[in-house]
Amino acid sequence: MCVNVKPKKPLLHALAWIVFIVFHFLIFPRPEDFHDAPSVINGELIIPSFIEISFLLLSLISFYYFNILYLIPHLLAKRQYWQYCSSVILIIAFVLLAISLPLFFTAGSFVTLPFGFYINSLLLFSLIFIASSMSNIVGRWFTSENNKKDIEYQKTLAELSFLKAQINPHFLFNTLNNIYLLAIKKSEQTPEAILKLASMMRYVLSDAKEETVPLEKEIEYIGKYIDLQKMRLTESVKTEYTVSGYYHNLQIAPLILIPYIENAFKFGISTHGESHIAVSIAIADKQLVLRTSNLIHNKENIIVESNGIGLVNAQRRLDLFYENKYELKIDEDNQNYVVYLELQLG
Repeated sequence: MCVNVKPKKPLLHALAWIVFIVFHFLIFPRPEDFHDAPSVINGELIIPSFIEISFLLLSLISFYYFNILYLIPHLLAKRQYWQYCSSVILIIAFVLLAISLPLFFTAGSFVTLPFGFYINSLLLFSLIFIASSMSNIVGRWFTSENNKKDIEYQKTLAELSFLKAQINPHFLFNTLNNIYLLAIKKSEQTPEAILKLASMMRYVLSDAKEETVPLEKEIEYIGKYIDLQKMRLTESVKTEYTVSGYYHNLQIAPLILIPYIENAFKFGISTHGESHIAVSIAIADKQLVLRTSNLIHNKENIIVESNGIGLVNAQRRLDLFYENKYELKIDEDNQNYVVYLELQLG
């Protein structure tokens, strides 16, 4: 994978080069400090001029960007190692030769700058080579990490959509079944139930497609769901539904609460005795607490459902959307089944 690393912050690059130039003059030894192989013309030691040093520094800066923008992505990234190494060596040789040629024409013979100058130059080229290579490696790493995050994000969205698609038909089936029972009884509540269902399906097919929805819409959806359930229940079933706290201007993952509420109605109703279902939603400081409780009439069915697709998918969505931001507790004994879900919204 090739990465085109471009200087996106010119001021930052300019400051870095200023520091590099200052570093060069303060840290690296000056050519005249090397006395092992001096170059002399007419008895005077040759010292690189301002023009020669400036040319060297400009060559180093040019080499940095040329290595990042061309050599690495077009040669090294394509595994053309021989061409890459040859190009680097030729560039360094060309620069050093270009600096030495003016002396040849001035002296009339091949005279070089002090040996220390070439050592300095090679050290600087090595430093720039390492810096440009590391810059490219870091740039590729960040690009790779961003690509991975984007892929994971898209996979998460796809999985969330898949999980919601699995849950929604279950809602539709149960609600249609409820309306069917009302129609058989020729209940006057049937038209109202159809309107509520239409409103619920509008929410599922439009708003619930988003990553998050306004919490007030989700609560409204839950209220309509419970109203539809009440329409088919007898007086032997006692239901409580309360919402407390300020829930406007907050967002929540759509259809994240309803599986636990639906579960309470699915297994908390008995035709052989009294039943009691309680659902409460409390909001405070961007924290939502859902609590459902119901009497247990058939423990075996609840055990099977707890391992089924509905609640498993519900918890999977919690893991995906509210990782480390939720607490789920399910307590049950021989009489009661209680779900406690705490979400950190925002």
